[in-house]
Amino acid sequence: MGAECGQRLAKWRKERGLSQRALGSQLDVSQGYISDIEAGRSEPSRNFLIRLQERFGLRADYILYGEGDPVTTESHGPPPKPTPIDQFKLMICGEEVRKVYAELGLDLPGETHFKEGVWFYNELLSRMKDPEDGDELETLLPDIRQMLRARLSEPPISP
Repeated sequence: MGAECGQRLAKWRKERGLSQRALGSQLDVSQGYISDIEAGRSEPSRNFLIRLQERFGLRADYILYGEGDPVTTESHGPPPKPTPIDQFKLMICGEEVRKVYAELGLDLPGETHFKEGVWFYNELLSRMKDPEDGDELETLLPDIRQMLRARLSEPPISP
């Protein structure tokens, strides 16, 4: 994720005519931090991604995974109140990730399992009309599993 993530951030930044120093200044981080992310030496922190979205509308899922439109069309007002995490759904998502990795014969270290489980959970919640509807959840799982399979099967982006 690191190098591709950094490439997407650099492309977005350059399209807006921002230097690393200028972007860092607007987000209260150092130019070196921006440089490390863009070079793939570091991954962006959660706080950094939140500031990018609040200040510029730049979506975290675009930066991290290259998915969706880079910029939200929503207002850039205060962020919505966080929704409590449904531990049962998160557990289901983690199990779905484990199954996909096993099907593809891939190793699944703990940190990757966590990140992929959170991605799966967020994808699931973004598609559910009624978060309490178990039938809807079961209907959506195969589509999200397929998205994960496709993402994992893509060849890595070369620099």
